[in-house]
Amino acid sequence: MKRNRLLINVVISTFILVSFVLTSCQNFGDYLKSQFPEFDSTSYVEIDGTIMAPLVNSTKYIKDFLPKSQDSTKFWIEVDKGDLLHIMARLDSSFVVTASDLGVNATWPANTPFGPVALPPIAFEQTVPLPSNMPGEIGLGSFAFTFILTNTLTIYAEANIDSLRFYNSATGQTAFYSTNISFTIHASDGTNPAYDTVVIDSTNFPQLSEALAIKPDKVRLVISGNVPQQNPTADITTDQYVYSDLLVDIPLYLYAKDIVIADTTDIDLPLSDSVIQDILVKAIAENAIPLGGTVYMAFVDSLVSDTLAVLTNPDFVTSTDTLNIIVGTKLVTLRPVIDLLPAETDLDGNPIRAVVSTSKLHLSHTNIVNLQNYNGKERLLIYAKFNTTNSDRPQFVKILSSNYLNIKIGAKVQYATSF
Repeated sequence: MKRNRLLINVVISTFILVSFVLTSCQNFGDYLKSQFPEFDSTSYVEIDGTIMAPLVNSTKYIKDFLPKSQDSTKFWIEVDKGDLLHIMARLDSSFVVTASDLGVNATWPANTPFGPVALPPIAFEQTVPLPSNMPGEIGLGSFAFTFILTNTLTIYAEANIDSLRFYNSATGQTAFYSTNISFTIHASDGTNPAYDTVVIDSTNFPQLSEALAIKPDKVRLVISGNVPQQNPTADITTDQYVYSDLLVDIPLYLYAKDIVIADTTDIDLPLSDSVIQDILVKAIAENAIPLGGTVYMAFVDSLVSDTLAVLTNPDFVTSTDTLNIIVGTKLVTLRPVIDLLPAETDLDGNPIRAVVSTSKLHLSHTNIVNLQNYNGKERLLIYAKFNTTNSDRPQFVKILSSNYLNIKIGAKVQYATSF
């Protein structure tokens, strides 16, 4: 909403009120200007035709942009004891073997010798599930497949994972590995299913880091096995089977290239019908995420259907990397507003200290006119693009649940008239 006012009465702290009594108006203005970078004032303050206003104080965590609960996509996040985030996914019925696959076409009585029978080789593919709402490229340092086996057959089997083939669908790269990961599928007692788990990770598949180097989005597994001769614990019936769900655990120990997160927040620019000489915007980013990058911003209308002002040409910014977005039906090119420095990490990639980056810029005359002519409540689009420090030899870092990005934005509006 536009505010048509010459003076805004503000309730501020006792310290500032006392300062106002003991110092001149000029000194008070200097004091406010000295406080402006930290945005300590929570209200609009006008001194000699200049309004200084905090606009945004937003804190976002990486976990805010990851799946929040198990739902139809079967994604969710978990946090381990070290605060490391894990993307989890459960995929139903990875494979099924029925009694008929073993040659049982009628009830096989209990305690009647059965087998040996070779299990038919099973080849199946699974995606390496990553959320689709986070554009960019992620390189994983690790993950684990856990097969959750449910057996209603009253016989046990011995099985083996014979091979793994990893695919990168975008590049066409593949990586094939012969494996010998053996496990036992225990027998049901005829009343309750038997449950087993089989884990594939770096402990039994030491080539995992090599396989992940191609950035796979799909993996193909081949499983074989046999049913040794045995006496069933109960009748084998034609409706019995063994099947497996697949649990995928992706710890966020990774490197990143052009990972983009976005936020939209309501703001209230202190604009009136008076002639505006200048609008200075200052932004401070406190980054506790061990990824550097760039912040982009644009003022848009309340429906996010039209762009009112794209923030450009800030001081203290060296990046020239642009970002194209769609606002309404229009392609809008955003330019860097803040050079985002990564949080400091220890030798193991754990974030240990947030790093602060700042910038300031003046809005163009066209942007000022657009903002003044808009009769609704403005919104601010904030985009952050993250990268690991060295893209040629990427550094793996740990993404913790406590990692955050805080952005503070303030505006100083200078009117042509004073009072």
